[in-house]
Amino acid sequence: MIERRRALRLYEPISLAVRCEQGNGDRLEFETVARDVGGGGLCAVAPRILSAGDRLRFSIQFARAGTRPFLAPTVATRGVVLRVQELSDGTFLFAAAFTMRGVS
Repeated sequence: MIERRRALRLYEPISLAVRCEQGNGDRLEFETVARDVGGGGLCAVAPRILSAGDRLRFSIQFARAGTRPFLAPTVATRGVVLRVQELSDGTFLFAAAFTMRGVS
């Protein structure tokens, strides 16, 4: 993918749960690890193809190695898929922009 970001990014593996409502009405839920996260969106891998425009809900837990994950702050956010690229292993790298955020 071509670099299009202007904001600072965290290039650390960050676990997230994803719920997707695809344009055809199908729903998909999966857990993955984000490749990077920034103030405007994230880049992660999906087990099956997503399409630009698919709506997403994320639960992102910012736990650090060696800490108790249940004590880590959780960010709940919504987003929309911007781009998708098929990887050599049959999974799909996607870029998504956040459309709403909140911290719990």
